[in-house]
Amino acid sequence: MCRTLSCWTLSTGPQPKGASPKTFVLFTGDRHFQPVVRYLVQELGKRVELYGIRSTASRALRDAVTETFEIPEEDQQLVECFQYTVADFNRIALNHDNPFATYQSLVTRVSRNSGLPKERIEMAVTEMVNRGYITRKKHRVAYDKPMINVLIPEWDELIAAGLQIIALIRRKDS
Repeated sequence: MCRTLSCWTLSTGPQPKGASPKTFVLFTGDRHFQPVVRYLVQELGKRVELYGIRSTASRALRDAVTETFEIPEEDQQLVECFQYTVADFNRIALNHDNPFATYQSLVTRVSRNSGLPKERIEMAVTEMVNRGYITRKKHRVAYDKPMINVLIPEWDELIAAGLQIIALIRRKDS
């Protein structure tokens, strides 16, 4: 692990040699910072504050820091991505009793159909999984094929969250 850290404060610039701030502030959500944060908090006894956009900061990173401040940016953009994703699952449900999609196929399709960047759709799908709107499961497409990871919509959770769901009326053939 790192033995020396170059420390800066917003008001005074570089710290004198040998001085160490009591609080570190991170503006990220990247989970790759977790080992450094754990070192600062557990080994050095420092306070680490995390500022990140709501729903994008890694849960592991949020758990490692001393305090988290979420910047609410999701609102309309995230809800819009949720709605496009739900619409894609609705489209699949029109032809299949148990709709599912692989992560990559879902992100690619929703991005293409909505015109939104893949990164934004990836963030939304990950958040939908974190909130329980979509479940990750192993699924066997065919008996002689290996199991694959799929995403399955949790319709009750989506409805409870107030996401616009298109009612699907399927004709059952006798």
